[in-house]
Amino acid sequence: MTIRIATAPVCWGIFEFEGAVQRYTPDQVLDQIKEAGYDALEYGPWGFMPSDPVVLQAALDARGLKLLSSFVPVPLVDPARHDEALANALKFGRVLAACGAHHVVLADDSGSVPELVKQAGRRSGSLLDAAAWAIVGEAVNRIAREIHDQLGLETVFHHHCAGYVETPEETARCSMPPIRRWSGCALIPATITSPVATPSSAFISTANGCATCISRTSTRPSRKPATRTRPTTSRRLNAACSANWATAQSISPA
Repeated sequence: MTIRIATAPVCWGIFEFEGAVQRYTPDQVLDQIKEAGYDALEYGPWGFMPSDPVVLQAALDARGLKLLSSFVPVPLVDPARHDEALANALKFGRVLAACGAHHVVLADDSGSVPELVKQAGRRSGSLLDAAAWAIVGEAVNRIAREIHDQLGLETVFHHHCAGYVETPEETARCSMPPIRRWSGCALIPATITSPVATPSSAFISTANGCATCISRTSTRPSRKPATRTRPTTSRRLNAACSANWATAQSISPA
């Protein structure tokens, strides 16, 4: 299998957080992406790149670039905001689909809960009980199905710091068979490693309703020596995903 590396506006400090100052224009970012040798990218936060697919596609074509996906953080824990979450995901999805992308990268609305921001990168366990996970699952499943049915796109779930899906335990929770109720599918764990220390994962709901849990380590540079890269945490996360594989094999799509 060949793995190709793409990039995203966030690498240029283009953040989705309210009040973030964007120090580069879209043209500067696209030009530098091309100059850096990349040929594909993520869309970035709403309002940065053109939202008119015709204008956006022209900018991409002029540089030989391809749009792959977009990071879409939405409120998942509050059921009263699920309609808002779906509308936001579809808004991004329409641009992506029109420009030939294949995935929406869904995430919890990280950075929106002050207490989670204070503990970002330092907490363990899960703050959600079974009932709360069911609410999150309902939202993820609904968004993934609508994204597929309306736009033909797949949905990838990405954990993120300062959100409700951050820790190894929460990430592993996303890989357990109960996730089947979210997307009606079995889980297929895989592992990607890089020479850094921070564990992360993604949950993919494919067009036919199947899901894949990918556990990896992030490419954020570590401040610690290479000999202290927290292998225990990474191994625990990978083991949690692998341990669920035997159970997931016996689960057929609903």
